[in-house]
Parts: sequence; C-alpha cells; structure tokens
Amino acid sequence: MILEGFPMEHLNEIAAAFRQASIPCAAREPLSRHTSFQIGGPAALFCEPQNKRQLARAIAVCRQAGVRYYLLGKGTNILFADEGFDGVVIHIGEVLGDIECNGLSVTAQAGAALSKVCIAAANEGLSGLEFAYGIPDAGDRTNGLAAWYGGCACLCNVSG
Repeated sequence: MILEGFPMEHLNEIAAAFRQASIPCAAREPLSRHTSFQIGGPAALFCEPQNKRQLARAIAVCRQAGVRYYLLGKGTNILFADEGFDGVVIHIGEVLGDIECNGLSVTAQAGAALSKVCIAAANEGLSGLEFAYGIPDAGDRTNGLAAWYGGCACLCNVSG
C-alpha cells in the first residue's frame, strides 16, 4: 500500500500545524469522495483551506515538512490510484472560487467553476471562452496553459 511509506510523525506534525491554522483536515480521507469518477484510495492527509491565507499556509507547511502535496480542484479529469496518495491533498473548493471581470480580463480563483467563469465573461460582453462552457472544471489545472477542442485559456498561478 502506498501509505506505508508516509512517515507517521510527518502526518501528526502536519495535521497539528493545520489545526493550529484552523484548516480543516482528515487523515486517510478516501479520494473517491472527491473525484468525478468516484475512484481513488485514501490520502495520507486531506485538507480544505477556507481562504487564501489558509491555502498559502497549507502549502508552506507541506514544503517545510518536505512531503508531497497535490492541489485538487473540482476533482474532474483526475485519477487517483486505489492504493491512495502518500502525501497531502489540498482541496481548493468553491470557497476559493471568486471571479472578477475588469475590462478585457477575467480573473478567477482556482476553486471557480469553469462554467461560472464563462458566464461571468459573457455577462461582461467578452467572448472567447464559449468553447469551454461544457468542459469539466479547470480547477485541477492550477498552472500553465489549458487547451481544449481548438481553444485555449491561460491559467496562471498568481500570488496575492
């Protein structure tokens, strides 16, 4: 089983740091509960930051502890092994899903539903995201350039 390689002392230290920062977390959370395909074994630790400050803290704790972490968006287009994930899964939910339109640009947090981003852009009279409306959410692509069906959208990691 994958989780056998995850040092228990790291798990306890990380969970304690998350609790100190008021970040909800659970050990051995089945990832099948958080993916559209409803498959995947347990994460060594699963957390759900409620704001940007908590998200930044969760990532910092994982980096300081030297453990693997995965940023999980809507759980679409992702497959986790039945054996689980031997690290921390940081779930970026709708609480981190603000969308802001400003002139010709649309900025969306990682937890924003792609369909809602498309609607916000259309409501502002912006075009170019029509191709993306029915595509499963992009929350699991928190970096880089995503391209679908001949269209593309730049998804960038921006701090602040």
